[in-house]
Amino acid sequence: IVSILIFSLLMIAVGALWSVSWRASERIARGSSGDEGPALVLRRLTQAAEVSVFREKPAALYAWHGEDEGGGGSEFDQVTFVTSLAPDVAEFSSATAPLERVSLQVRGAGGRRQLVMMAGPLTMEEKDWQRQTVLLDNLVSFRLRYWSEERKDWVAGWKDEHHAPKAVQISLAVKGESLDLGLDAWSHRAVALVRPPLE
Repeated sequence: IVSILIFSLLMIAVGALWSVSWRASERIARGSSGDEGPALVLRRLTQAAEVSVFREKPAALYAWHGEDEGGGGSEFDQVTFVTSLAPDVAEFSSATAPLERVSLQVRGAGGRRQLVMMAGPLTMEEKDWQRQTVLLDNLVSFRLRYWSEERKDWVAGWKDEHHAPKAVQISLAVKGESLDLGLDAWSHRAVALVRPPLE
């Protein structure tokens, strides 16, 4: 009877811990409205960019494509690139995860904008990708800047298929946070160093 009681208590504790972990991971995937959501999503995006993969040949297959949608009181940029660790993947290391082409874009209208990630195999066309994840909800702005060795400065947008940026600056803000684009004051910002091209 004592053994059964101890086993039951252990199972209850494990079940409670699993429930808390599952709810936390679900909040992260959706982008919670609390303080943790944006910071964790920013870290995931930074990691994905840092383990991005670029090969000079065939360049078009591995190219970075960054669209600058900035303007007015908000910015909603988008980008596609190849990475060995997509932002919604936590259970793999970059060494074991498969290569995927990832697309990050902002969807929605008005005050209900979301940062959405789509991903699929390297050789599959984007229209056929099956995986779609909402990374962050209640988004106000999502901006990407790329370090150009040629200009020695940050540039908006990246369309050079034959080179990858040396670094990517990721900035985002969610509803309820103070943001002044004129002063370049962002609630969450990080810089990811992109690794050199593979042979």
